[in-house]
Amino acid sequence: NMRKTYQARLKILHAAVHQHLGAWTQPRLPQGGLQLVCPVADAATERRLIQAAAAQGMKVYGLIDFYTGQPTEGALVLGFAAYSPDEIVRFVKKLSSIFSALSA
Repeated sequence: NMRKTYQARLKILHAAVHQHLGAWTQPRLPQGGLQLVCPVADAATERRLIQAAAAQGMKVYGLIDFYTGQPTEGALVLGFAAYSPDEIVRFVKKLSSIFSALSA
């Protein structure tokens, strides 16, 4: 059943984010939905992360993509429904290198 598949993928994404991105973001496990919101320091950090990911060929969404105005907070919005568990973990590891590079 798709619900169980999505729940499993969400748990994998959540665990991978805590393991590989825990120094930079602490997302809360949502009760539903197909995305995990990962807060970052501020909107400027969000924009830098999105741009750096794009330079690596990664499409990453931020709160800015879901607001009609300008959000005051920053967060990455990570989808998981279309990806296998291995793809999710590889993506988060690649994102971790981007966080590291921007933090250096």
